[in-house]
Amino acid sequence: MGRAFIPYAATAVALVFFAGGIAAILPVVANVLACTGGAFAIAAIGISIRDWRRNADPYSLKHLRLHYEEETPKSEAEIDAPFDSVFCPCCETVYSNRLPICPNCKGGRCG
Repeated sequence: MGRAFIPYAATAVALVFFAGGIAAILPVVANVLACTGGAFAIAAIGISIRDWRRNADPYSLKHLRLHYEEETPKSEAEIDAPFDSVFCPCCETVYSNRLPICPNCKGGRCG
């Protein structure tokens, strides 16, 4: 998981602590620093959420199932194949008619 948010979070903490330290001497500057620290904290949260969403598990069965459903043809009308192809009704694969059996399900055993 990426750790790009750490510099933003560290800057936010440092700015807020520094603003607290100079609040009695320069209150306007302290307010500006505290607001800037808050903006850095919000940026750190946003970056961490972005990294968390981006680093989804690539081996998740949920994503595999969604990918398989996108790849599987829904009906014979959706298949754009030349006339020298054969459609296997078991695994919904289109293969060359030169092959004696379906290479995907090894002969079309429709279980």
